[in-house]
Amino acid sequence: MTSAPTLTEEERLLWLWSDNSPEALLGYMAQFLTVADERGRIVKLIPNPQQIRMAHDATGRDITVKARQTGTSTFKLAARFRRFTNGSVFGANCLIAADKDASTAKFREKIMHWFQDLNRHGFNFEFKKNNDQELLLDRFENRFIWASGEQKHIARSFSAQEVHLSEFGHWPVDTANELLG
Repeated sequence: MTSAPTLTEEERLLWLWSDNSPEALLGYMAQFLTVADERGRIVKLIPNPQQIRMAHDATGRDITVKARQTGTSTFKLAARFRRFTNGSVFGANCLIAADKDASTAKFREKIMHWFQDLNRHGFNFEFKKNNDQELLLDRFENRFIWASGEQKHIARSFSAQEVHLSEFGHWPVDTANELLG
């Protein structure tokens, strides 16, 4: 029986940053990203059992029906964040929308916090745009578009390659279909 080869620190970093395996994605989250715990303390993002299963079961066209406060949105946002910052996509748009403007603002804060996490690890990013409607990464031309079910229209004039809709069951019934159309 042979053992797995030992990776140098540089090889491990490359693996965490860009390998498509679920293990690399989960390792990236634990190595580089932090989140606030129930008490508001900043801790490493250590994937929980549900997030681990989601990493292994992902198809790329997933619709996740889930209970609240299970870390599902955090996991899905972290996976998108990794793809949009590691060079695997260029010129892509990611629509992130929740039922309320305030919830979307929290998602935006989380993404901005992760940019600070990467900065602490020596990975610096510059933005061409960074406001309440969008964040455009300079080198990759990847864009995060912020929206909510409270708006009159969302992502007008953009096609989204990735979409994260949160609390969709709580979006206004009379406008949800129009917003997504």
